[in-house]
Amino acid sequence: MAGPIRLADFLPPKLDLSRTRTILHLRDPRDVLVSLYFSEIFSHPSTPTFHPEKDWRDEWRNRPIDDFVLMKAPEYLERYDRFFELSDKFNLRLKTYEEMVLQPEPYFLDVCRFFKVPESQAGEIVSEFTKVAARRPPEDKDNHVRKVTPGDHKEKLAAKTVQELDQSFSHVLRRLKAAWSEAGL
Repeated sequence: MAGPIRLADFLPPKLDLSRTRTILHLRDPRDVLVSLYFSEIFSHPSTPTFHPEKDWRDEWRNRPIDDFVLMKAPEYLERYDRFFELSDKFNLRLKTYEEMVLQPEPYFLDVCRFFKVPESQAGEIVSEFTKVAARRPPEDKDNHVRKVTPGDHKEKLAAKTVQELDQSFSHVLRRLKAAWSEAGL
């Protein structure tokens, strides 16, 4: 199986990942929720699976981002819990968005080693992905790649909202912080 699976619910219930090399790539849920707001309200086009009414988007554009984030938080907490359940069951390798953005060279080198990419190819792969990861477009709420830099929740959310998210996602943040610490972040 290759490629992203954004919802653990899409995995077959009897899927056995114990004999595969699988990376669980996660992002700080507070930043995920901020990104989700901008994606759903401003930049994401309507698709067969995502087709919000114009009035719904207009309504959310006129409400604080904090309301949207707090509304979506329980759903995303369930997703993270499910991902960690799979990670614990199958001993998946945890990598983070923050590692990829802030330390792309060691991140991609580790990924290449994990997948046993020959060193002769790994250097080229790491070089190409490092160039892509270094791009930092100016922030644009209407662009799907709105802002790359981690920590956006600190700028976009009220301190009270961040505290609520910190409490709700405390066990998730502990695991991510352990991965960040291991990566030297």
